[in-house]
Amino acid sequence: MKVEKWSELNLLHEELLEVLAWHESMKNSYFWSGLQGASSRRHWEAKNNKEFSFDYHKKHYYIAQNAEISCKNVYTSLTVIVDSKKKDVRAIKKVIKLLEEELLEGFSEAELKEHLNLFQ
Repeated sequence: MKVEKWSELNLLHEELLEVLAWHESMKNSYFWSGLQGASSRRHWEAKNNKEFSFDYHKKHYYIAQNAEISCKNVYTSLTVIVDSKKKDVRAIKKVIKLLEEELLEGFSEAELKEHLNLFQ
């Protein structure tokens, strides 16, 4: 695999992992109380709203994470659309798994062990 393609897939993989981590951390956000001050709430909303799209394995993916905060509650949602069909978070998990397999493809077991030892 060419370095440019590997790098592009790795960036996509990291971005999807961030979206998944955000989704997991916001599961019970409805029960949180809102931040004090409108500017703090708007800053939090701006930081937690994200949308992007990409094509992978001949499918078009659109992902939007939405965060709104009122004086009393926090509202979050995750929208996943694959080829114009609404899906849930399992679609992201599936793409992450496919990306991990593709990123590891072409490396020998010895190379992978050597790479992992560098981070320990």
